[in-house]
Amino acid sequence: MVERYVILGAGGFAREAALHIMDYELFHGHDKPDFLFVDDITATTEIKLRNVNYPVIKDWFFPAGFTRFTIGIGQPQAKKVMVAKALQAGLEPHKTIIHPGALVQDAKIGNGGIIAPGVVVTTNIIIGDYVILNLNCTVGHDTVIEDFVTCNPLCSISGNVRLENGCFIGAGATVLEKKTVGGDAVVGAQACVVSDLPPQTTYVGIPAKELKK
Repeated sequence: MVERYVILGAGGFAREAALHIMDYELFHGHDKPDFLFVDDITATTEIKLRNVNYPVIKDWFFPAGFTRFTIGIGQPQAKKVMVAKALQAGLEPHKTIIHPGALVQDAKIGNGGIIAPGVVVTTNIIIGDYVILNLNCTVGHDTVIEDFVTCNPLCSISGNVRLENGCFIGAGATVLEKKTVGGDAVVGAQACVVSDLPPQTTYVGIPAKELKK
C-alpha cells in the first residue's frame, strides 16, 4: 500500500521533508510514498524530487487518499496558519516522521512534525505537535519542546530546557541547562541562551541579548 502525504509548504524545507519521508518509508520496507504539496501564496505549481514531478495545490481540495499532513515550513507563525487551514479542510496530522538517521532514545512525541537526519534526542523528552528538529540538532535530558517549535540545523538544547509554543531556535544556537525560551521568541543563529528569555522577542549573540529595533 502506498502512503500518501500532504506536505504543508512548497519551499526548500518542504522538499527536504519529502525526502526525509521517502527515506523513512523505504527504510521500514514500505512502497515509495506519494506526495502533494500545498502552497496558497507563491506561484509554484510543481515540485520535482528524484526525477518525479509532484503537484502543488492552491485550493485546499484534495484527491482521494490524501487525508494526512506533515509540516514542510520552518517559520512557526506560518506553520500555525497552515495547520489551521489544513484542519479546517478536514485533514489530520500524520505522526511525526523520525528519519532513520536520527537517534531518539526516550521521548514522548506529538504529531505532524519532522525529526531530521543526525538529530539526537536523549531521555525523558517531551516533544509536541508540529515540531521541526532539523539536521544534527541535539536535545538533552528532561527537556520539553512545545507545539510549533522549530530548531534549525546544529542547535544544541541542553537538559531540563523548556522551549515554549512557537519559538524559533536559529542554526547553531545553544540553549543552556534549565533555561526557558518563551513562546514565539526568536533565538538568532549561533546565539547562546544563558538565562530565561521572555516571549515574543528576538535574541542574538553570546550571551543572547534582546535585539533592539
